[in-house]
Amino acid sequence: MHKFFKKACAVAMAAILMLSIPLATFANQPTTAVREFFEGEGAVINWYEPLRRITINLAGTEAQLYIGEVTVYMNNVPVTRMENPVVLVGGVSRMLLEDAQGLLELLLAPPHIYPALTQPPARPPVSFAAPVTDHGTIALGFLEFIEANLYNRIAYTLRERETAEWIAQELINMGHDPANVYIQQFPITGWVMDTIPILKALSDAGDYLDQIPSEFRPLLSSLNIYTMEDILAHTFLPYSQNVILTVPGVSERRIIVGAHYDSPNSPGISDNASGTVTLMESAQRILDLEHYYTITYIFFGAEEVGLVGAFYYAESLSYEDIANIALMINIDVIFDGFGLTFGAGYFCLETFSRASNHATQALLDIANALNAEYALGLIHEIYGIGMSSDQLAFLPLGVQILTFYSMNNWNPTRANLDMLLAIFSGEPQEPLLSVTRLELVLAMLDGTDDEAVLSAIEADREMLEFLMAGLAMESRDFIAELVDTLLELIADVDDEEFTALVNAELAMLELALQILDHPEFVFAGPVEYNTGSIGLVLHTLNDNLTYLNENFPGLVERALNAYSLFLEKVLTLPAGSLE
Repeated sequence: MHKFFKKACAVAMAAILMLSIPLATFANQPTTAVREFFEGEGAVINWYEPLRRITINLAGTEAQLYIGEVTVYMNNVPVTRMENPVVLVGGVSRMLLEDAQGLLELLLAPPHIYPALTQPPARPPVSFAAPVTDHGTIALGFLEFIEANLYNRIAYTLRERETAEWIAQELINMGHDPANVYIQQFPITGWVMDTIPILKALSDAGDYLDQIPSEFRPLLSSLNIYTMEDILAHTFLPYSQNVILTVPGVSERRIIVGAHYDSPNSPGISDNASGTVTLMESAQRILDLEHYYTITYIFFGAEEVGLVGAFYYAESLSYEDIANIALMINIDVIFDGFGLTFGAGYFCLETFSRASNHATQALLDIANALNAEYALGLIHEIYGIGMSSDQLAFLPLGVQILTFYSMNNWNPTRANLDMLLAIFSGEPQEPLLSVTRLELVLAMLDGTDDEAVLSAIEADREMLEFLMAGLAMESRDFIAELVDTLLELIADVDDEEFTALVNAELAMLELALQILDHPEFVFAGPVEYNTGSIGLVLHTLNDNLTYLNENFPGLVERALNAYSLFLEKVLTLPAGSLE
């Protein structure tokens, strides 16, 4: 197991052990019974046994405490830490009197919970036409609940688990048979943080993370790096979970519909509450619809740290299970662009390439019909099945794929398909971001006449242009600050392997700066609305419903309407449509 996650698991195990801490832990300091103290101040106290959580409502503000934890949550956002954990003594929850008094002050004068949002650009808002059907309205209600109650659903945390339990309960509340709702747990994996070299470099530097200046912490959050502050703010668990709902059809042939419900270290409304609530609306509507295929809804956990839940599920399937899958649909980040994009097709294991068949055409026919009838503006992106999300776990199985997503300008889809090709063929794959490719980009900008270099550029032109599009989304100042931070990070580190790894990243970042500063680097990819790295709000604090509604009125409703309607048409296809 990766040593950084050993720390996370150690925190989780410590929290579990705290459940039996004796009263002596308080070292003879004054304590109080939680219920007695806060009810005496006029609060309403609730106890939730599955999560061992105490909820305190006072003066319109809610605080949550967990047995064995020192973190205080307000409106489900971690805001402070107590001196000692809450403990159970003889069935009564007790806490340090000083901690109780401090929490009372917070409840009576609550702090600003949400982090300050990035100021939007000075421009008039973009607005979109109203939906033409009521599809999406159910999803919007669930979305508003998530915005208010399930913020920051980091993988392997209690918040992620709480979200999974909420989803499962809502599915049962809709009327689904509890026997058809299943929570599939899976363990933490050692390779979670090793997928990108810079992530590995920073996570390996666990002993040095506290030396990074506070102004650079948002960078770590955007990269899903768990700083020591993050670990202290959350109880990390040694497992995550998928929530699985099976809805029997006439046939045992299955359509799998997936969306991950965890989030980056951000509000996570587009990424990926948007996909989660689209599945939930569909699960409610399907109860009143006739459908030939058996439908399996899967709410994947731990997507943001390596598609862990999706791969765990896919690897658990037998050959018979795989052969029985008619279609896998994945929904992710549908509020991150102006276009309503989808991908359809499959990865052909014989030719190691994207392919299509009559089932693909059936999906395209649905989109064309919806565009003709409702003017939805659905756009088919030829490499869309390679988007960076959970369907990648199913591509190697050779099943038909349909993806719904909307990311502004830059979609890393072709790169993922090329990566799969390299895995299957066993051939070495040049990383998308590499010194070699960056040097070729510079050569393009310089106007080289070297025949060998020109030949290399032509052979790799598609990926080089793809890389340039990504660089065009980046802030020059942001990269320069990252360079300075990494230099400071390794200045006093006596670890040759770690230093070499960081220096390799520095070489690429410095080449990226040369490209961004080059007078010939004029790329048409970026647009003025882009505030995230590859989307409107992706992996930023702006990924919340308030910001989206204020700056892009109607975008959320339009996306939920279009994709919910599209999904319903696919799930109710007649027999033989996908065979």
